[in-house]
Amino acid sequence: MASLKGIGAKIKTIVRDIVVGGTTYETLLKLAQQRYHDECALRLVTIGDMLGCPVSSYYRLKLLAFWMIYIPAWKKEMIREKDIFDKM
Repeated sequence: MASLKGIGAKIKTIVRDIVVGGTTYETLLKLAQQRYHDECALRLVTIGDMLGCPVSSYYRLKLLAFWMIYIPAWKKEMIREKDIFDKM
């Protein structure tokens, strides 16, 4: 009886994963990409002078402490040559 409950739970998990993957996975992926692009834009406004885009901001020094670990990857993303096929 215990093995039937275990198999039933596994089947239920598999069906749930298939339904979620088929209905909401793409939406969640697009939301994550949009959040990343929004964060890059916010970083550009606050610490963009590192790349030659000076914009003054009152909160720059407060946010810099939180973003120190993201700066090398952010610089690579901003400087990387972008193509029209990146959005597809």
